[in-house]
Amino acid sequence: MPSRFSQIGMHFPDPQAQFWVPYVAPAPDSRNRLNVAVMARLARGESLAAAEDVVNNAVGQPGQGRYEVSRVHDEIVRPVKPALLMLSGAVVLVLLIACVNVANLLLARTASRERELAVRRAVGAARGRLIRQLLTESVLLSLLGGVVGSVVAFGGVALLRVLAASLNRRDLIRGANLPRLDQIGIDGSVLAFTVGVALVAGVLFGLIPAIQQSRQRETDVLREKHASHRIRGTLVVAEIAMAIMLLVGGALLIHSFLRLSSVERGYNPTNVLTFQAAPSGPSRAENMAFADRLVERLKSLPRVVAAGYSNNLPLVQQGFSRDVSARPMAPGERAPRPYPSLHAISPGFADAIGLRIVQGRTFSAGEPARREALVSQTFANSGFFDGPALGRQIYQGKNTYDVVGIVEDVRQFNLDQPPGSEMFIIDFITAPPGFGGTYFAVRTQDSPLAISSEVRTIVRQLDAAATIDNVATMEQIVSNAVSGPRLYAVLLGGFAAVAVTLASIGIYGILAFIVTHRTREIGIRLALGAPPAAVVSLVVRQSAVQVLLGVLLGIGGTALLSRYLEGLLFGVTPLDPPTFVVAGVGFTLVALLAAYRPARRATRVDPLVALRTE
Repeated sequence: MPSRFSQIGMHFPDPQAQFWVPYVAPAPDSRNRLNVAVMARLARGESLAAAEDVVNNAVGQPGQGRYEVSRVHDEIVRPVKPALLMLSGAVVLVLLIACVNVANLLLARTASRERELAVRRAVGAARGRLIRQLLTESVLLSLLGGVVGSVVAFGGVALLRVLAASLNRRDLIRGANLPRLDQIGIDGSVLAFTVGVALVAGVLFGLIPAIQQSRQRETDVLREKHASHRIRGTLVVAEIAMAIMLLVGGALLIHSFLRLSSVERGYNPTNVLTFQAAPSGPSRAENMAFADRLVERLKSLPRVVAAGYSNNLPLVQQGFSRDVSARPMAPGERAPRPYPSLHAISPGFADAIGLRIVQGRTFSAGEPARREALVSQTFANSGFFDGPALGRQIYQGKNTYDVVGIVEDVRQFNLDQPPGSEMFIIDFITAPPGFGGTYFAVRTQDSPLAISSEVRTIVRQLDAAATIDNVATMEQIVSNAVSGPRLYAVLLGGFAAVAVTLASIGIYGILAFIVTHRTREIGIRLALGAPPAAVVSLVVRQSAVQVLLGVLLGIGGTALLSRYLEGLLFGVTPLDPPTFVVAGVGFTLVALLAAYRPARRATRVDPLVALRTE
């Protein structure tokens, strides 16, 4: 297989796969049954529905529902499709804002060349010749911008990989890696697309000033009858509206990311080192003895506060389910669903990851702890116990557990999913072995990575053939869990910042042009005694109307489109009022600040110089 085959998808094949062996199905009476993923290539012309019928006819059983068939491409793309569509829309908006900005500035530039263009027409220049001249200038500017943008894009792609790539390890695989991220790059097709976009943008947005100026009558220009500013005003309003849409979208994602980052996790990830260790012993008893010896050695290290092991870790691997009930079950009787998620842990594991006891106590030392259980608040309040959970008993097969403590809810699977019913026991006889080995957690006084080399040495001293994998801090695991929202918030926030900057530059450029174009009028106002503050107010008022109109249109457009962000938000509604208000007010202040400088410059016009120039 090609070297990049193992990186085609997120889950199959595994990113760490180096080789493959034939699958051997377990015996029908074996307890080690596994759910397997079956992949097949459709024959040419066949549909998914036909393939689904074939599968269900072959292996389906009456009364057990139907097997579903889906495309591998859809499985790979589905998790990131909404975010990619959102980011693609943001790119289009930024491009439109830039084009509108350039079109507006070209309008202002060609307006300042009215005399030159009028003279050209007067000496016989045809309308088509003038349009070609202005289009050549705009297309040249657009192509130069495309070249500069392509150069910057190389750095952008590198930044994208840094932001999007979580650690490529099995324990951190729940991060939101973009599929085929390693194949993203600037190639010939990307450069050709950039050239095409630059040409189209240069032509389309260069036509506006070219056509407007080619329609001017020479006598109108020479008599200083200026064209209406309605086109420029409309473009400014559109630019502001699009910038607001990006700003509100970025603010919503940033707000959501901050909420997700600060959500209560139920444990303390600070200064915790985690890893998986798999001894070479063939039996569970030998493996448990190895784990106990390893924990004792880890506790003897100077900077270690607590250590323990478990069959899973929060945000890495879920627990396992068993039939449990709040009363003894008769032979053949099944406990009612839903079952809690069981986590088999050692006595020191709760202290190692910082599980917080809200009621009761943690496990006692010695053999009695093997028949004790800790339950989460959600499980305790679920109605399972028909009363207070503390002190009650939980029945699982032939085992009985006393509930000795209630812990804070743990977000076991994802930070954006509500916590479920959890149960922690000390019973590795019923727990399946961890994939790749048992999970260990070590709490230290300072940086946990400082003891990673000592951990590896201890593991090899206890079992020279043991493997140790997936060494990571709990903070890295938590960071990986929010890598997707962080990526989207940073990218859309960056697009919003670029949009606001472009819109502010556009407002400043248009007002500077207006001030220059109205030098004579402003000079007369000042000569007649108008105070400078009145002149500033006059110029700023004109921009304020356009800014407010653009802000209102942008907020309205965002409200219509924000439902597409709903699946990317946590703890924030798509119509979050504070976000809309802060974004709208913030942009208004930035835009008015951009308008203030040319307005202030208008007050420095010398009336005599202005009139003498005219």
